[in-house]
Amino acid sequence: MAGFGAGLLPLSAVCLFIEGNRATMIAKTPPFNLAERLGRLFPKGGGAPLASVKTAAAWLDGLPTGDAMRAQQMVYEEFRRLLENPTECTKSRLDAILLADARSRDLQDALARQYLRNPRMSRAVESQLWHAIYNYYREIARLYHTYLAELANKSVLASETRALLIQRTLRNFRHFMKWRFVRYMHLEAKTWQRVHNLYKLAEDSGIQHQPQKTYPHETGAHTCESEYLQCLMLNQANAGTLYPRQIDLVDLWLDGWVRTLHLDKQLDAARQVFNVNLAEDHGARRIRRVTEDSANRYWSTRELVERLARIRDDLQESVPPARLGLGSEARMPETRDIIEHLERQWSPLATRDQRRKSRQAVKKSMEVTYGLEHIIAALKDKPAEAAEEAPLYGDHYAYDESVDMHVYGFVTSRTRERRTQIPGAAGAPPGYPMESWVMEDESECGYGACVSLQSHDWLRVGALVALRAPRSDAWKLGVVRRLSRVVGDADNCSVGIETLPEIPDVLSLHTPGNGGGYYVNGVDATNTLLPAVVIRLTNPAGGRACVLIDPGQYQPQRVVEIRGLNRLQRVRFGAPAERGEGWLRLCLEELK
Repeated sequence: MAGFGAGLLPLSAVCLFIEGNRATMIAKTPPFNLAERLGRLFPKGGGAPLASVKTAAAWLDGLPTGDAMRAQQMVYEEFRRLLENPTECTKSRLDAILLADARSRDLQDALARQYLRNPRMSRAVESQLWHAIYNYYREIARLYHTYLAELANKSVLASETRALLIQRTLRNFRHFMKWRFVRYMHLEAKTWQRVHNLYKLAEDSGIQHQPQKTYPHETGAHTCESEYLQCLMLNQANAGTLYPRQIDLVDLWLDGWVRTLHLDKQLDAARQVFNVNLAEDHGARRIRRVTEDSANRYWSTRELVERLARIRDDLQESVPPARLGLGSEARMPETRDIIEHLERQWSPLATRDQRRKSRQAVKKSMEVTYGLEHIIAALKDKPAEAAEEAPLYGDHYAYDESVDMHVYGFVTSRTRERRTQIPGAAGAPPGYPMESWVMEDESECGYGACVSLQSHDWLRVGALVALRAPRSDAWKLGVVRRLSRVVGDADNCSVGIETLPEIPDVLSLHTPGNGGGYYVNGVDATNTLLPAVVIRLTNPAGGRACVLIDPGQYQPQRVVEIRGLNRLQRVRFGAPAERGEGWLRLCLEELK
């Protein structure tokens, strides 16, 4: 002990030694610098802030929480920067990209909901939202494709990671396609070739049937084959006839339906419906005269079409779409129309509906106006010789004249002088937009034309139009059923218009009066509610009376009156038979 204790320093000396070194260490420690610490966390250049999972998680936590557009733009700019300034593709950087993409799904979904739930937004807002959503999917698909090409032949990717990377790349390519379909645009060259190559890579690796979640928040598992088939089936459903929200619904339904489909390398013409060639730059086609090829893949949709038929029958029995697994966003009768459209698009060639009437090439000029309000004004527009005797606001509805009769007992000169200032009066320009279109084809059911999108912001699938020959008074109603961008010319669009066989005229629907029943020219002077002006459709072959009405004026089972000089008719609104862009078609049930 004496020898061991002799070599020890006194306790006071040990304390002084420790304090001295501590003072030296504190003196050598530089002051805290926030900028320097942030610089270490997010170094300049390289792949920062997506250099690793740790830096990516810290950066994602700092994104704006109340501004989805700004936060999504910041993520998009990082993806684009990695593509514009390529660095060494590493597994660490790939993991950071996978994390950033997964945590950005909520931002993309929020922007997509805002776009799809506001179909009447201005063109500027629509363009800003669409480009933000579309550009993100394009960049992340390109980024995944780049990293997959660099790392596929290396031994750094496990089987699960490789399958996940292919699934996500296919998923984002599908969203890239879908948002081009939303604007009725054709796919870019070599898009399908890239998609085919991704699936072929999965086949060569033997992972095309390996199930796993494509994104962590999902409830069900997917495979590379199911993601690939969903791309093919969504493209097959697209015919330029669906609204953006309907395209999104079809994509949502396919997420569950596509798992019943499977690709085969061997041709079975008696059972299979579609085929795709992995060596060609186009999507699926119906099996006609297909020669067997090692690059061909075949699949059957008969089971899926039978399922659609059962859903259609249940919808006709008034079963709610949500109970049929179609989601809470699906509405009747729109859902039934989409299901019938999918049956036609996915059915075998022998049972698929063909064009109702053949088209003929023509060069015919037609005057066109659009929108329910403008069409009502056009239908009420009288020729010059009839305008002098026509009421100011159409048959059985002359509000100012009725007020003059109620107050003075006659129509004042001031009200009569206003006649020349009202659109549609003699010598005045029409009070509705008038365009001249050149029709390029014609059939018994409608017309086809090619117009510029730059000067037609209103043009959408489901838009109501009125057409007539120049210098004619007979208007014919039509509905825009198909839109398709012209290949190689993004400014022009091919338009398909279905004409309605009924004869249109303007009708006023009045709320039943609650006063003394004092009428002036068919208008209840004791009722302060203005009539609802609608378009009545008269079928020459007979049938129930139908009207086109503004959705804001529709109430289920609403009772209204059709008033004339000699007869008063009370009717009730039926269920909407069709919904369009700013209009509803419904039948009127006469009440005794």
